[in-house]
Amino acid sequence: MSDDRPNETTETNEPGRRADRGAAPAQGRRAEQSRKRRIDAVVALAIVLPAAVAIGLGLVQDDGLPSLPTSPPTRSQLTSSVVVCPSAISEGEVSLTRVPQVAGGDVTVRTAPAPDGAPDLLADLPPGEDLGVVPERLTPVPDSAGAVAATGSGAAAPGLVAGRGEAIAPGECRGPSFDEWFVGLGAASSDRSTLELVNPEAGPAVVEISLFGPRGQLNAPDDLRSITVPGQSVQTVDLSAAMPKRVDFSAHLTVTRGRVTAAVRQTYDPLGRGRVTTDFLLPQARPDTDNLLLGLEPTGGRQLFVHNPGDDELRATVQVVTKDAAFTPADTEELVVGPEQTRRYALADLLPAGATKDSYGILVKTTSPAAVAVRSLVDDDLALFSPLPSVQEPAVAVLPEGAKRLLLGGAQRVGLVQVRATDADGKVVAEERVEVLAGGVAEVELPDDAVAITVESRATPISGTVLVSGSGSAPGLGVVRLRDAAVYADVPVVAPE
Repeated sequence: MSDDRPNETTETNEPGRRADRGAAPAQGRRAEQSRKRRIDAVVALAIVLPAAVAIGLGLVQDDGLPSLPTSPPTRSQLTSSVVVCPSAISEGEVSLTRVPQVAGGDVTVRTAPAPDGAPDLLADLPPGEDLGVVPERLTPVPDSAGAVAATGSGAAAPGLVAGRGEAIAPGECRGPSFDEWFVGLGAASSDRSTLELVNPEAGPAVVEISLFGPRGQLNAPDDLRSITVPGQSVQTVDLSAAMPKRVDFSAHLTVTRGRVTAAVRQTYDPLGRGRVTTDFLLPQARPDTDNLLLGLEPTGGRQLFVHNPGDDELRATVQVVTKDAAFTPADTEELVVGPEQTRRYALADLLPAGATKDSYGILVKTTSPAAVAVRSLVDDDLALFSPLPSVQEPAVAVLPEGAKRLLLGGAQRVGLVQVRATDADGKVVAEERVEVLAGGVAEVELPDDAVAITVESRATPISGTVLVSGSGSAPGLGVVRLRDAAVYADVPVVAPE
């Protein structure tokens, strides 16, 4: 049998000798060198191609796409602002003022007719008048029983503040909001809520409403889920008539078109067994894991409402806030709230007896962001509490006349807070520097004739509320939260083309 294979050369590597260089080994070396050159080319292309693509994309971006700004936004004074006050519950006119050291100017004021107890109505904001508003002096708005919208332009825009002089039910005056929560609403005969939507702009606005009860989201009627508010008008909706329910619930309001300021009037009717009383349920801008509520009285059947907006259950712990710190009392149970649920708890069942004896309020800490509120009765008057916003700029509030006190808390570190109170003519009637401890609360008694207050904290953000005591034929408690007054606007940096 013959072997058809080509002749092979046998290589022997002897010491001191090179292997014989035949034809076949030479071809192998050339193949090896060729493979090395191909590998080197692939590596080079792997390095060069991405760089070429990046350069090409950069050229395309330079030609057609704007580059993102690399500088933070700059601050400048506002050139346009709106402050809206809801309709009065009983009495008390609206007054305007400004943050100190703001030049100010004339403000255009529009006032809607008084609601006169009508549960559902649509009222117009007629053309108004111009009023001069200066810092630390009140400018009253005549015939202001209905909703009021104050608009400032140019130099009149920064630092505009408004308030209503009702002692036990002062509605909160603020600018339009696009997203906020109202917790602990009712739609039954003994506990009902009325929603008021004010559109200060010329064009129509649309408000989307989602409702959540003890078992999750509620099936609301279509006309309540989406409400159109015509331009420069006030839309009032009685929730007990639109969707009668015997359960407590929360509302998430989202403005999808235009600008709207929302207010909720909560009415408690013991059905012939006592006093019918109404107060404003204040909104919460966004759910949070630390919700501070100050001014709660130790009695009055206090009810805590907790809403979980998330998709997973949350756990909540109620801490007691004192002068020096916030702490969790022994034997305090942890609350569990399911996804999209609103639950109600009696604070007397949550906190041990005597735990709130020297307290100023509570701090609700949750494992994920939550929206909360507290409902109580003080001298048979409904008093509603919502979380306090953090204040970082000088805050100014318009106050009713009468006995009142200021509570300051929420400090992140020890700091001094400057408090100055003035009467209707701008005369300083009280001025004090108050030390606030981290986690603690400071209390300041204010004169009865103090109708405006300026609070400034430079070392740490703070939260604050003014508690106004009713008297005579109208006993009870009013709550005024401190809020930042809009003075500046953040203007984004736009890169030139």
